Amino acid sequence: MAKGAAFGLALLALAQGGAATPALALDCAKAQSRIERAICADEGLQREDAAFAKFYFALLAKLRAGNNGASKENSPDEGGVLVADQRKWLKTREAECASGEQQRQRACISDSIKRRREELGHEWVGLPGDADLVKAGKLTLGKLTAPVTADKSCPECKEYVLSYQGSEIASTSEDSRVRWGDPPLQIEHRLKRGDDEAALLVVHDGGEMNCMHYQVLWTDPAQGIRWAPLGESCYTHAGVSIPRQSRGLYDVSRS
Repeated sequence: MAKGAAFGLALLALAQGGAATPALALDCAKAQSRIERAICADEGLQREDAAFAKFYFALLAKLRAGNNGASKENSPDEGGVLVADQRKWLKTREAECASGEQQRQRACISDSIKRRREELGHEWVGLPGDADLVKAGKLTLGKLTAPVTADKSCPECKEYVLSYQGSEIASTSEDSRVRWGDPPLQIEHRLKRGDDEAALLVVHDGGEMNCMHYQVLWTDPAQGIRWAPLGESCYTHAGVSIPRQSRGLYDVSRS
């Protein structure tokens, strides 16, 4: 696995339980196997599973983004390799942890998740995010900078674009701040490992529903700042969550 492939792996684990995170955890209403039921019966295991699910899908999104437009002859499908390896790990864990009394089963599941995270390169240090990129006027990631600029063609629209070397990363308007009180663009969390840095970007679109779009950004020695979408979720005025893209850790074993 390439060095850049693991940069954003640990990023979303810092965002457990917050409203501004994608819903990527196991759906306990659909739990079927003994392992799934054991996780859903234990709050601690649910937290561990949810954190690891976010690690996994952040990495998968980046691997697939990295393969877009690449020649199959010169660039192996790293995303496909990861999915196949994940299915194998799930089957192994099912065989190792499905039997035994409850305490032994819990310890087995927890240890399996921790070992899997280590295998995938979890060696990151958490850093504070940036509450409002529009006010800051830029995003700084490692030693690199991406400006946030206003759309000069329509000053009254108060629309902003986050870009890097002429390529748009994300855009939105002040509508989110006016309607919902949320900053249009913000970095929710950061992670750093040596000279490498990754961040979770949240884009509020300010529509009738409070929709948040997520992207993982990371530094690449050869290409500078790179990014990949992670999904989106929306909230009504009543605070009801309406996820538009919701995937769970166990979906990979059923897809």
